[in-house]
Amino acid sequence: EIPKRDWSSDVCSSDLRLMHVLTVASMAALWQAAHLPSTYLIGVGIVAVLLVYEQSLVSADDLSQVKKAFDMNGVVGIIYFVATAASLYL
Repeated sequence: EIPKRDWSSDVCSSDLRLMHVLTVASMAALWQAAHLPSTYLIGVGIVAVLLVYEQSLVSADDLSQVKKAFDMNGVVGIIYFVATAASLYL
């Protein structure tokens, strides 16, 4: 039997926060491992700020901004791509 998961908003929110922290930590680790210039790290900083903003949009009591928070992932992806490309090619 498959165990049942508690899909309440506060549990999912804490899981999402952890995933965002791990994402930024992985990006920072890549910066060190690949010896990328500071341009990359500036992009990672912007991504981190956007992820914090995304987290602030949704709470367990108010899910009205879920679509806006989800759409922020597109912005995060574009900024990360631009920062990575700039650090590699400029």
